[in-house]
Amino acid sequence: MKIRPVILCGGEGTRLWPNSKNNEPKQFIDFGGWTLFEKTLDRIKNSIFDYPIISTNFKYLKIVKKYLKNKKIKKYRIILEPAKRNTAPAILVTSLIKDIPNKQPLVFFPSDHLIVNVDSFNKIFDTCIITWVSPCNTLGYR
Repeated sequence: MKIRPVILCGGEGTRLWPNSKNNEPKQFIDFGGWTLFEKTLDRIKNSIFDYPIISTNFKYLKIVKKYLKNKKIKKYRIILEPAKRNTAPAILVTSLIKDIPNKQPLVFFPSDHLIVNVDSFNKIFDTCIITWVSPCNTLGYR
């Protein structure tokens, strides 16, 4: 069974000064032709992943759809957070979606992280799928 990637794409853009001075969250800041959100979308374009679920808010809906279209990701699901509640509620709401099979692994990707070696990162999941023994696991990558 493929891994369901869930991209957490909220935030207010208040902590990456001076780039965030216009309240643009860091995942959408242009770092010279690329954004962290685009890099996150690139990471999940791998045969081990099912179509993504993006947890965001209405404020970012248009820009999220723009990047999905630019990256030619046609199948996706967007969950709109009614209010800013941080990471745990976004994970909970996504985990409760009825359409996701109970046995399908979910992996939550913050959209504001930079992972340079994507191939090495994705190889971790090949190993993890075999060794996951409980419904909830934590994975770190360095």
